[in-house]
Amino acid sequence: MKKLLNSIAMVLLISGVANAQNPKVIVENRDLRKPNMVIAKPIAFKSIALSEAKADGKQLKSTDVVKTLSGKSITVDEYLKRINTLESEMTKKGYTLRNFKPESKSLKIKPIILAPAAISSANTLNNLNLKPVATVQTRMNKIFLQNKASDAFRKISRTEIGKIAPIGPKKPAIAPVTEEQNHNIATLLKPLTDKINQMVDNDQATLEILNASLQVKSYAEAPLPSNTGDIVPSSLLNTNSEYKVAVKFNANVKGSFGLPITLTIPVATMNGEFIAPSNKDKKLSRKVIVNLMGKSLFNKTSVVNTDVLSEEEQEELDLSELLQAPAMNTNNFMDWVPSMSFNTRLSNLGSVGCMYKVDMTKTNVNAYIGPTFSARIRLSASFGYEDVLEGGIEGIATLLRGGIGFGGNAGVKKDGNEWKLVNQSYIESTLEALEAEVNFFVRYPDLTNWSCWGPCIKKETLPIFKTPVAFAMKGTLLDNDKGKVLPW
Repeated sequence: MKKLLNSIAMVLLISGVANAQNPKVIVENRDLRKPNMVIAKPIAFKSIALSEAKADGKQLKSTDVVKTLSGKSITVDEYLKRINTLESEMTKKGYTLRNFKPESKSLKIKPIILAPAAISSANTLNNLNLKPVATVQTRMNKIFLQNKASDAFRKISRTEIGKIAPIGPKKPAIAPVTEEQNHNIATLLKPLTDKINQMVDNDQATLEILNASLQVKSYAEAPLPSNTGDIVPSSLLNTNSEYKVAVKFNANVKGSFGLPITLTIPVATMNGEFIAPSNKDKKLSRKVIVNLMGKSLFNKTSVVNTDVLSEEEQEELDLSELLQAPAMNTNNFMDWVPSMSFNTRLSNLGSVGCMYKVDMTKTNVNAYIGPTFSARIRLSASFGYEDVLEGGIEGIATLLRGGIGFGGNAGVKKDGNEWKLVNQSYIESTLEALEAEVNFFVRYPDLTNWSCWGPCIKKETLPIFKTPVAFAMKGTLLDNDKGKVLPW
């Protein structure tokens, strides 16, 4: 078994955010699990005779009526025929109903049981150096405060735009100032996943993140001062300054969760781009394309026909649709179970959502975008044999819950007598991923006890896959301010 949280750079299902086509869950029928070292040799088949059918010491007759697993009434003679059909199949693989007791060691594939204490310890270490997460409102108040604090961010009227202040004597040209932050999200997460990888040797489930980045760019050209020697906001509109915040985030979950299948589930594709050009002849632009769990939430790519944009939206989708049901066979789990297909059902539960907020003028762009998740899958599968044996699989796996938020602020502002370049970025996470419990169960007749209108039925439940939260990331991953005083 390879790593539970492999390096987070696998081939992503979604080739690009901008042209995402609502990708679907992909189910592959292959087995990534380590086989149990079980070597079963055939044993001689000995028919279960009527003489073995005794209830409370009383010999049952072939015409007596007994109950099957489903509660159907049949004769002892018919019941023994069904039992012997099953017994014949089991003895070919070295088992018999006469002394049968299924255990984890008799599973064909070694169960995956991850210790909660070890995973919890790893996650605690992963988050030691992270600052607490600020509330969204606190963050927004902080990041959007500057629109109110400086006349460089106020609405500039059309009249003022056309009335550039008279220019005094020319001064030596001042070189443009550029500040740019480019943060690779996968790189930020890698130290967290690496610690868990050191502890767990298993690729039953992976969270893969690719092409995920945050860019905050501030490019400021110095305008010529007025005849008073001051720079007025309107003169900024005569430059080619530009301010940009852009976010990309692609992620999916891939896992088998102890099953002989691999599920690849598209979790999120997100592209947000906000550009504020100062030049009065150029327009503000914003692009917001968000697909969560293969469903489109936002698709906005238009230019903005005003010099100010303040926009906020939030959407959520309920996840309750039936997904592709994987094909499975009993031979994948227990060697002693006669070969038959499972009736399987796979569904997703919970909800996914996203909110974004942007506040733009010709001299500033502030943006926040963040998806939220409560995404799980439920798998149920069952089989029956001659109405005397039945079993199945049942489990729920939490793919993701919580969220991750990206924010950026780029522009210029006047602080007292100084002009300052604004360039701030932050990433915050309350994300938990990959928690699952999947069990195999079997109900079979106890041939030592016929007191239940036929053999009493035993049920055994065997874990296939069980893990606590394998990946927890709660805190401020990035909080960076590269603002500076401008030489104007």
